[in-house]
Amino acid sequence: MKQETPYPKSAQLYIARLEKQLEQKDKKIQTLESQNFILNEKLKLALYRKYCKSSEQDKGQQSLFAPEGLSDDPEEIKWQEAEVQTVRSYKRRGIKAGRKALADNLPRVEKVIDISEEEKQCACGHTLEKIGEETSEHLVVIPEQVYVERIVRPKYACHYCEGAGDEEHKAVRISPAPKTLIRGSIAGPELLAFIFTNKFSRHQPYYRQEIHFSEIGAAVSRQDMSFWQMKAGKAVAPLLDLLKKELKSGPVMHMDETGVTVLHEDVKGGEKCKGYMWAATGGRQGKKVCMYEYHPGRSGSYADSYLEGYAGWLQTDGYKGYACVEEKHPGIHHALCLAHARRRFVDALKANHKNVFLSQVLRILEKIYGTEKTLRKQDLEPAVFIKTRKNLCVPFFNFLKELLDSVPSEQLYSPAIHDAVSYMKNNWDGLTVYLECSDLTPDNNECENAIRPFVIGRKNWLFSGSSEGAESSCALFSLIETAKINGLKPYEYLREIFSAVPLFSTPEQWASLLPWNNKFCSVCKI
Repeated sequence: MKQETPYPKSAQLYIARLEKQLEQKDKKIQTLESQNFILNEKLKLALYRKYCKSSEQDKGQQSLFAPEGLSDDPEEIKWQEAEVQTVRSYKRRGIKAGRKALADNLPRVEKVIDISEEEKQCACGHTLEKIGEETSEHLVVIPEQVYVERIVRPKYACHYCEGAGDEEHKAVRISPAPKTLIRGSIAGPELLAFIFTNKFSRHQPYYRQEIHFSEIGAAVSRQDMSFWQMKAGKAVAPLLDLLKKELKSGPVMHMDETGVTVLHEDVKGGEKCKGYMWAATGGRQGKKVCMYEYHPGRSGSYADSYLEGYAGWLQTDGYKGYACVEEKHPGIHHALCLAHARRRFVDALKANHKNVFLSQVLRILEKIYGTEKTLRKQDLEPAVFIKTRKNLCVPFFNFLKELLDSVPSEQLYSPAIHDAVSYMKNNWDGLTVYLECSDLTPDNNECENAIRPFVIGRKNWLFSGSSEGAESSCALFSLIETAKINGLKPYEYLREIFSAVPLFSTPEQWASLLPWNNKFCSVCKI
């Protein structure tokens, strides 16, 4: 007997179609919810970056990110459902009210404001005696003093024989013209040092300096300044070669890169393209070097050429261009920057501010950084430092690895959390290898701090007029930043270099211009 169906065939098809539509709508709702979550997370992070502080200092991180009851001992840190600790109100401590005293090393000119002789006479007929004084200090600033140095070279000749009696010498005798960095130019060492310090240390583009020069009565065009920059960059090339050699002689080198827009003059209309400034810091103790190089791209081949002949530790961010460094350069050991990994968790917490997992990761990283800071103050021997650091930090790293491996799947639903966890897990060996070297720190902040002046200046001058201009910028940036990290005043150091360069030709003479060998820079110390 044929079994009867509860619904006719047409009704069954209709129900099946409705169920399929319902299933499709459910999938669409899930997709939209996922997209809404991702966009909402991005919006929170964008608003935070725009309106909130971007500092990532460790000070205060504990109160912001750490759950209550989180122990300093990694064995006692447990996964638990806890609320983020409420931020307490801030109270200033150790800061005295009032203005700061003016530096003692500033010259002082005394101005005495005394009462008249008549007021010094008392009504009883006696002269008043000085019993004390009241003093106050005002800071006086005198604008730049501009003057023209007129070089006069007297000529001499004999009116009697007109030179016929002394054929070994010229009839007209005159002192040779002083050698200058840029022949036939009005730019002396002082002017060049002033212009380049203003641009590369104080971030003043040439068009602003042109306006300033006109205000003080000197006509110096931006075109002249750009030309002088390229000439000066080429003139100091031997000194830069010595600095690069010293850079590669140290046990550790830090590298980073940032973009720069360059105007191609050979293209009609002045097409702009993006090049890259590659920065590196390193050198031996007391001989620190900061070097910049311009390259038209970000390919790893530029890093290979930069590192040619170097053997030691190289610390960078996680950019893939550095990934094959160890394969192509067997003498180099590659370490990554823990701060870049930490920054991802900080950003994720900004968008998910009540997430306990992120709070725990940041607390562990805070303990690792705190341990590093404490040990650096103890001035331990390298072998003792490495052993002590491992004993204290390895337990924290072990727990951190366990925490990353056991993170609940629902946490990874957030793209920011997924990115932070994936980055740290995929680069784990590079992030922890710094424990093997006493000269390495957890992060690459040394190079990031060195490249920051260029990034700040880039916001003012926007682009370089040509690749030659970008290369000369690298040369002057290298001199100025190297002077700073060796405790020299950039203006004084550049002035000494530009005064000596026209007179120097031997390697020994060039070596005397290195920041730590320069006999002329006793007045350059900061």
